[in-house]
Amino acid sequence: MWRLSKPDLDDAIRDIDKVIALSNKKLDAADAPPLEKLYQAYDAGSGYVPDQLHDSSLTEDKAAIVYKQYEKTRFSYGSPGLKYMRSELMANAAHCPYCGFGEPSHLDHAMPKKPYKALSVCRLNLVPSCSVCNEKKGDKHKFVHPYYQTYPVGVRFFIASITVVDNIFVASFAIDDSAIDGQLADLLRAQIKIAELEDRLRREVNRFIREIPLSALISDEVLNKYLEVILADTKSDFGLNHWKTAVLFALCEFPGLTVEHIRNHKSATADAAQIV
Repeated sequence: MWRLSKPDLDDAIRDIDKVIALSNKKLDAADAPPLEKLYQAYDAGSGYVPDQLHDSSLTEDKAAIVYKQYEKTRFSYGSPGLKYMRSELMANAAHCPYCGFGEPSHLDHAMPKKPYKALSVCRLNLVPSCSVCNEKKGDKHKFVHPYYQTYPVGVRFFIASITVVDNIFVASFAIDDSAIDGQLADLLRAQIKIAELEDRLRREVNRFIREIPLSALISDEVLNKYLEVILADTKSDFGLNHWKTAVLFALCEFPGLTVEHIRNHKSATADAAQIV
């Protein structure tokens, strides 16, 4: 749901020679042009390759060999292999782009690697993600592509609403399809559902609200001013549609918000095992 800087197409094309060299002579120079054509088509198609082009780029046997090279982005097998590719991609991702809070530890194949074997080691198709999002996405091609998906500028579409249940702020999230294209809205909803994002965000929201410092709880006026300042900073740092931004909007718009609400939330969500 959140964008990452797209890897450079030229870097992806340069990777091809390394992939061929590591294939134990199962790939050769004649396989480079169809792979390069495939990568160029992927980039031109913003992360999508028509099946007709994909099927004609390499034979199934050669594509299967490319598929087997993916393991070399994780394991050395006596040489550095393709681990440099994983390191370079991970260096550009502070958080998982699918959920916005998980630590990137896996490389997800935006177009699944089993049906699209020839794209298995194309860095344009490899997205740093957390283990949970990677597992839940599986072989589905129903997540927005963090490298290619564009969003309308200055439009808020990821909306949080907050209620209080047993002194705890409970956030729910929705996509405002009046603000964005309907097809994109449906894709975002599917991603939220598949990744079970709403349930997973509840713990993050609890932690986020608990981190409101005591200095902001001197009075209701100070609290509201603090939230306004943090909201402005968060919009600047993460944009209008990050989950933290959405939660801060919801807190600022919460009717009759008081310091007591925050104190009650902190108390109700405290982990007794951590209190010494």
